[in-house]
Amino acid sequence: MEIMDREPVELLITDYMMPRMNGLDLLRWSKARFPHLVTVMITGHDREGLAAEGRQCGAVRVLVKPFPVEELLSLLGEIRDAALIP
Repeated sequence: MEIMDREPVELLITDYMMPRMNGLDLLRWSKARFPHLVTVMITGHDREGLAAEGRQCGAVRVLVKPFPVEELLSLLGEIRDAALIP
């Protein structure tokens, strides 16, 4: 959050489980401050509804661990090709 307040950020990739807050809280905070920020959430918790909640909070996609690195690279390519990131 401190980095995002100091420097321009074009893409946020966050995990759901973090020490002080969860990824949904970070998504909500970041979208409130930076509405056009492209966000992706990663989770190892395949809890029912978590992916939908992540999308409601603004994530373009929620990836469930474990996933192949190619899936993340493909998603980043899709984001670039859709011109979501300048």
